[in-house]
Amino acid sequence: MARSARRNGESTSGGRNEEREKRGRRPVEAASVALRTSAAWQVGARALSLGLRVAVARRFGPAAVAFADVNLYMLSAVALLPLREVVRRVALQGHAEALWQGMAVWWGCGWSVLVCGWFVSRAASIRQRALYAVSSVGVVLEAVLGEQYYVACTVSGDVRAARRRARADALAVLLHSVVTVAVSYASGDGLVGAACGSLAQSVALVAGWAFAARSVKVSREGVRREEMKNTSATCLSALLAHAAWQAGTKFLASDAENALLMSCARVNAEQVGSYKLAGNIASLLLRYWLLPLEESVYAVVSSSSSAEEALPYARCAFLTSLLPALLCATVGASYADVYTRLLYGKQPLTAQVLAWYLRYVAVAALLGTTEAYASTAVLPRAPRRALGVHALASGSISALYLVGVYVALYRFGDVALLVLANAAASLLRALLAWTYIEWLGRRDSSTRRVWACREALPSARVLGALAGLAAVVRWAGERAGEKLQVLVGAVGVLGWVWLVYHEHGGVLQCVLASGVHASGERK
Repeated sequence: MARSARRNGESTSGGRNEEREKRGRRPVEAASVALRTSAAWQVGARALSLGLRVAVARRFGPAAVAFADVNLYMLSAVALLPLREVVRRVALQGHAEALWQGMAVWWGCGWSVLVCGWFVSRAASIRQRALYAVSSVGVVLEAVLGEQYYVACTVSGDVRAARRRARADALAVLLHSVVTVAVSYASGDGLVGAACGSLAQSVALVAGWAFAARSVKVSREGVRREEMKNTSATCLSALLAHAAWQAGTKFLASDAENALLMSCARVNAEQVGSYKLAGNIASLLLRYWLLPLEESVYAVVSSSSSAEEALPYARCAFLTSLLPALLCATVGASYADVYTRLLYGKQPLTAQVLAWYLRYVAVAALLGTTEAYASTAVLPRAPRRALGVHALASGSISALYLVGVYVALYRFGDVALLVLANAAASLLRALLAWTYIEWLGRRDSSTRRVWACREALPSARVLGALAGLAAVVRWAGERAGEKLQVLVGAVGVLGWVWLVYHEHGGVLQCVLASGVHASGERK
């Protein structure tokens, strides 16, 4: 009898362990599926979208690009800031149910309506008011409906929902460009096309996220049920307050430049347009590779039973984001003039800004996944005094960034210096996030290196080969001409990619293939 009971207990324990292991694999599987789908769809959609945007830039000039990428972007960024950067981040920490039962979401929706109304009322002309009003309709739809669908898809750990959400993001980007080009050419006005494209993108996002949320089957199993049950009003308010401070400092550290670009008289619309045209090329990697990796870390951490369980995947995502970013920074910058002439024609200022943008991508890769893991897995466990120090440091970095942007625009009138200001601020924020990860990780365990360990960094052979390739490409451009430079670069990049797969193939499979655990072991 005792032996039978022991056997039954062991089988029950084994079944529980197996079920727990399956639940642990589900967040990583959903994140890797979303990342693969996002990468595949976004590359195609972004390539088509870039071609359509090039048509608008060639036909209507950089000024139309400046209005779409500065004015309309600022409308969306400010109006959706509380929901995207405060409510969404706290929801992904395991408090989605408590947030949607409270008033935080409705405060965010009200903020969106007020901001849209302010932009419409402050427009310089009736024509601009109409353009802002058209774009505002889509922004309000995203605020009222879109965010709850997005969070439901992300925290569920459901593979089908993750795949559908990634497809919706890509199709919305493509629809934005198609509508922009169609309306611009039909009306003969690039600004009208930009406003209609913004509305179409918002509607497509809401519809796509709603369709993806319908497939959510396991909406609460992987979302830290213990934390959700024990979410007190005081704890939730503290998390929201800290997230709001972080969102404000992050906005100042990344989007305040658009506000200054709108108001600075020393730079004209053509200069602003050149700056944004260069950003469009750099965003191929920033928005459609680094951002999905960052969101995958948010998804894995929010759906895991503990922060330590998600740490191996976060390390792998960090290295996966860093490798192509280093390639762009060292080799890609040498081809900035080639990219610009191929897409926009002869644009010297755009080529100069693009070269700096491609170097900045490496710093952005250091920041993205590091800050994602720190804000979702580390800061919620930090003592209150540590949170205060973090908030003060974030505010100081944002203040320094604003000073740098002000000097670049109002003192020198040089949009290229904006990239340097962005790089400096991003590097400081990455160092801050890394410091907190290492400090709290060492406090909770005996590990000497939590984040900056050997598994999360490129090998010496990969870095050495990249440095040699960059030197050869630069020499070919200066001595042998553009055609040979392109040929040397193509062959060298293929060889370097093979070396990366040979050295870090397991890490890439961990992030991109759902058949691999976050620890790197196959199922």
